[in-house]
Amino acid sequence: MVSFDFSEKNVIVTGGSRGIGKTIAIKFAESGATVSILDLREPEFDFGHYKMEYIKTDLAKQASCNEAVSILSAKFGKIDCLINNARAGNKSDIISETEENWDTTLNVSLRAPFLLSLAIIKHQGMEQHPCSIVNISSVVARFVSVKRSSINESVAYHVAKMGLEALTRYLAVHGGKYGIRANAIRPGFIVQDEHLGRYLDEGNKEYRRLRDFCHPFRKYGMGEDIASAAMFLCSDSAQFINGDIITVDGGLTSQEPLSLVIGFEKDATGSE
Repeated sequence: MVSFDFSEKNVIVTGGSRGIGKTIAIKFAESGATVSILDLREPEFDFGHYKMEYIKTDLAKQASCNEAVSILSAKFGKIDCLINNARAGNKSDIISETEENWDTTLNVSLRAPFLLSLAIIKHQGMEQHPCSIVNISSVVARFVSVKRSSINESVAYHVAKMGLEALTRYLAVHGGKYGIRANAIRPGFIVQDEHLGRYLDEGNKEYRRLRDFCHPFRKYGMGEDIASAAMFLCSDSAQFINGDIITVDGGLTSQEPLSLVIGFEKDATGSE
């Protein structure tokens, strides 16, 4: 794995208390960064010797977003990287989708990234302090998940991720003069650290076989795969990458769906 040095860098990770956000926050901290986690939920891990802090933030509220950026900008002088990873809302089908779930999902997954990005531009853009923004999108920004398992995502989640990618391109174009560089990552099927035990459980063997078959590498993705992509996009090695959407799914969505289904059925029966 490529080693990155983020010493003397100040990084914000939203939704960094658990899941992919937690992995991203830890990996940046391990690379020397000072990491600030913005989340409504208390972190589920010990910061240990890392230069890391937690600020309880209701990302659905504009005042909370502005206050967090104001505090951190005053404390550190500048924000070098913003990772918009937080999500909210429930999984549901279109019939059971509610106005409340729609608002919650879009407020945290789309509105908050805009408000945080805007706050950073206002606080340091005029001084031309560069900031790399990485928005964590999803393959559902391009494809629609179907209700065949617990992975079905709500219509609000789909719309939020589609909008997040549009926001990424807008920030890339209009944020350049303020020192802003914006890109997004589309994770595919990622097994988060806290779910690994359940995924590898013997009772989950058939589900795991299906998931492994659908990936050309015959393996699942991990939070570290997303963290590595985020670190690359924030590094000097990516200083001329702007407005791009990087898919990190092991080739899952590069395949033609019908032939994949047929291939799995043949694999199950052992036929040619």
